[in-house]
This record gives sequence, structure tokens and C-alpha cells, in this order.
Amino acid sequence: MTQVLSRPVPDSTSQPGPPPRRRGRRLPFVLAGASILILAVTLAVVTLLSTDTTSDEAGIESMLSRVSLGGSAGPEATIPRYVVDATVDPGTGQVHARLEVERVGAVTDDGAVTFRVLSAAATATAIEVRVDGRRVDTDLSETTLRVPAPAGTESIRLDVDYVLPELPEPTPADLLADLVPGLGEDEGDEELASSLLGRSEDRVLLGHWLPVAITPGGEAGADLGMGDIGNFPAADWAARVRLPPGWELTTNATSVESAPEGDLVAFGEAGRSLRDLSGVAGRDLAAVTVDAGGVTVRAWAEAGRADEAAEAARIAAGALSYFDARWGAYPWPELDVVATPLPLSVGGVEWSGSVWIAADIFAGGIPGGGEWSDELGDILALGEGAAGLVEGPLGEIVRELVGALRLVRDFTIAHEVAHQWWYGIVGSDQITTAAIDEPLAQYGACRFLVDAEGDTGQTACDANTDLAYVTMRVLGDADAPVDQPTTEFETFTSYGGIVYGKGPGFWQALESEAGAEAVDAALAAVTREHAQAIVTQEEFVATLADSMEGHSDETGALWTHWMEETHGDADIGGPEGILGGALSTVSELLGALRSGDIAFLLELLGTL
Repeated sequence: MTQVLSRPVPDSTSQPGPPPRRRGRRLPFVLAGASILILAVTLAVVTLLSTDTTSDEAGIESMLSRVSLGGSAGPEATIPRYVVDATVDPGTGQVHARLEVERVGAVTDDGAVTFRVLSAAATATAIEVRVDGRRVDTDLSETTLRVPAPAGTESIRLDVDYVLPELPEPTPADLLADLVPGLGEDEGDEELASSLLGRSEDRVLLGHWLPVAITPGGEAGADLGMGDIGNFPAADWAARVRLPPGWELTTNATSVESAPEGDLVAFGEAGRSLRDLSGVAGRDLAAVTVDAGGVTVRAWAEAGRADEAAEAARIAAGALSYFDARWGAYPWPELDVVATPLPLSVGGVEWSGSVWIAADIFAGGIPGGGEWSDELGDILALGEGAAGLVEGPLGEIVRELVGALRLVRDFTIAHEVAHQWWYGIVGSDQITTAAIDEPLAQYGACRFLVDAEGDTGQTACDANTDLAYVTMRVLGDADAPVDQPTTEFETFTSYGGIVYGKGPGFWQALESEAGAEAVDAALAAVTREHAQAIVTQEEFVATLADSMEGHSDETGALWTHWMEETHGDADIGGPEGILGGALSTVSELLGALRSGDIAFLLELLGTL
């Protein structure tokens, strides 16, 4: 996820599913005939429940057979399989989904399967659970659902009902509250859920909309930390999703069919080795399609904005081909890039096989700019004109910054496409091991842009990495290790500055030590070794170091320096080292705002 700045809160509101039905007492019938009749009826009901599936096996296999994996694909028979039958009403927000989980053994941990239920953080969620056809008691606590699954369990069925919340309308005040924690209300997990799961008049966001099994041993606590929450095993998905006529659906799976079904339209979606199933529905969505070495890249936006979609598709196809040639083959048959209404602090979100890009960024504007963001071209033109009037180094700086602004969209798309390898193909627990996927996605986007745009690309890279760290220091947050769970970061600025800002420095230092080709070769080895798995940080670093021929010891030392220790000010620069005392004063000012120290704030303002 690019610049995800949600903030955690210890308690979030979730609603458990309905209590199990109370069974009546067994009547002491005397007549043998009556007893036999009751036994027969009971056996018939149990048999029906045991064989009740969301879809027939032949239909599931037919859907999945139309989707193939290539390149960096792991084993299929040993991964879980989800079969979904869902109806979504954009008008009322009502969602009903039946989710059948098969090959349960792959996600069973200590006699149970733990599911992440993000909808419970934002809206009352009712869940009825059956294990091998029999209804069971479950415990939905915050956003986790623990389902008993004794040895030999074949399937778990979840019937889920909730109402999609309305998507929030972000304001500049929201951005200020994000920048200066303490000035706005902290909504924590509910804020994260409502940014990925919700509805507006013409859009429905289905991000983490279904319960998903957490990797055995993965983080299953209530605190979701900062940023992404994925720690889900790769799985096969076959889904049928119904929407009203006139609505289009794009998911991270492959669309294999769509047909009228009563008063609705049923979309058939299938995908292999996906870590989740996400989707965006809209009644004015249209796609522009390009080819990237045999992979179909589709960019989705409002109908009538084909030029913007074409540019987004071009950038995504270029990034996909770039990483494919260096890190290992992209395994899915397509990649969807979707213009999505996201909060001010979120530039994009990754899913296996698709990426969401904030609509303003997708259009080439500034996140949260809304209508005035469409005028960015005129603003940038003014900036270029002003730069032409300024001679010397200052004019060059202005020109580089204007060029970097033009590359916000390119950087964001490239970052999210890089996530197709780092979390998509090679999975990790994004809550406990933030040091793996986000710094790598930043580094990948930098490499792509520098090779494509030269000095302007380097300026865009610096603005998204070093400047993120310096901004964090200016806002008063201290340096900290990258290698820590996202739940340990106290503010979103700290998370962004450390993980997105400082973390990529490891990869840049490793490239300086061994060369870009050696780094790429080692990352390709990591992809081959851990494709479709959830890799621990120890496994990741060990494979990387072993693959850095002649530089294994340096790799370990650099990882310790950049990821585990705190040398950010010396390596990148702190407030004093960038613009001197003026920036330090800004840092003190913002610190006073945060703490509410009015007396110090007035004293500080008096010195300006």
C-alpha cells in the first residue's frame, strides 16, 4: 500500500454473529415406529447439510480450469480453496455472501482456523458457521473469528450478512488531522475498514469484504497496526457475485462469465493462488486494455476518461514488464488497475492480480484534490514557467520538483505493481514484518522511474523515500527500527517515514555494494524459493544473503544497519541537516500542536 496512514485504536466495534439456535429436549417416545421415523428424518437432514455446497464441483472446476498460472507459481493441490456465492445491493448496501472453504488442513492451526473479518470493524456483521455441514459455536472477537476444525475437517461454510457503510467524504481537515496526530479524532480499525469497504452513489468497494483465513502462526490480534493487514495464504477462488443491471464488476480474479440471473446480473470470477478476493463495482466503469508480454493489463476508470486509463495502463504494463524481467515471471493472466475513491492518506492498495489507485492520482492529480485536482496541469505549467524565469540552481530545483509532481501517478502505480512480487508472489505477514514488502516496493518503483526518466525519476524517488524520512523528523517523530511490527508505530508519520522513507535505503546501499544486477539475481532467487508461500523475515534474509554471491556478509551487516538500528539522521539527514534552524523550528511548532502545550506554542510563535 502506498503511503497508508491509518492509525490504530485499542478497541474497535464489531458485532458477533447470531447465537446458535437452542435445541429442544428429546422426547421419550415409546413407539418404535415413531423412533425409527425420527431417526430417518434426522439422518436425511444431516445428509442434506453435509452435501450442501455453494456450487457443484463440476461448475467450480469448470471456472478454475479457465484460469491458468505461469512463471512464479507454487503448488495448487495443497492450498485452500474458497467458493463464494454473493449478492450485493449497492442501493441499500446489503451484502449476503456464502463462503465455502475447502482443503481446510492447509490453514488449520492447533485444531482451529482463524479468519480475519474486516467488515466487523466498520459495521454489524452476522456470521453463521458450519463445519462439515454441522452448525458450530464460534467466537468473533474484534476482527477475528476462530472456528474449530478438528483433524479430518473437509470444509467450513460461513454465511455472512452486513450492510456496507457509506464511503467517507475526505476534507482538508482530515489531512491536517493525519499530519498532526491529536488534532483529529482517531478512528483506528474502523477508519481502515471504511476506506476499503463501502459504497457511494456510483461505486462499491469490496476490499477485505469476505472472511479470509490467516496463515497458521500469523498475527491474529485485534490491533491491525498501520497500513496493510495481509497475512493470508495463497488460495484458489471461484466466486459468483450478483449485482443490479447496469453495474460493472472488476476483481483481482479473472472474469470467466456474466449472465442475467432473475432481476440481477451474475458475474463469475475465478483465480488461482490469490491471497484474497477484492473487487470494485461501478455503473460507469470502462476499461482500456494493453498487452504486456502476454499478460492482459486493464485500466478501469469512469467512462469518458479513456485517455487517463490508457496512460495508467501504459505505466502499469511498463512496470510489470520491468519487474518480470528482473525478479521472475508474473504468474497471473491479467493485471487490473482501478481508479478508486480512497482516503487522502492512501495513494494505492495492492491485491494479487490487481491494484487500486486513488482516483485523483490515477487522473494525474493530487490525492484529495477532487475537482481542483483536474487543474493540476495548469498549476504545473505555471510552475514550469516560473522556473524558466529563475536562473541558477534554484530554477533547476523548481524544474525538478515540478517534474517530480508529474511522476506522482507513475511512482504510485509502479509501487503497487512491485507489490505483485512482494506480498503477491512472495507473501509475508504485513503486520509483523513491515521490513519486507513496503521497502522493496519503494525500491522497485525507484529503479523503474530512474531507468525510465533519469534525473527526474531520481527526484521523484527521493521525494518518496528520503523526504518521507525527513518530513517525519520535522514533524517531531524520532528515528526507529524498520524491523518491527506495524502495531509498534505510534503515529502514521513514524510508520511512513521509517518504513517507506528509511527502509528503501537498505536496498540502495546493497545495490551500491554489489550492483543492480546482483540484487536482481538475488531477488529472483527469493522468488523461486518462496513463490506463493508466506516467508518469515529470517527466511527472507537468509535466502537473500545466500544468493548475494560474494556479498553474503555485507548483506547481513547492511540489513542490521538499515533495518534494525537507528542511523537515519546520519544516513539520510534530520531537520537540522536539511534546511537548518528554520525547519527545526517547524518541528518544535508541530510538536507543541500535538502535545497541546499552549504556553510553549505562544512562546515559540513570539520568536518567529
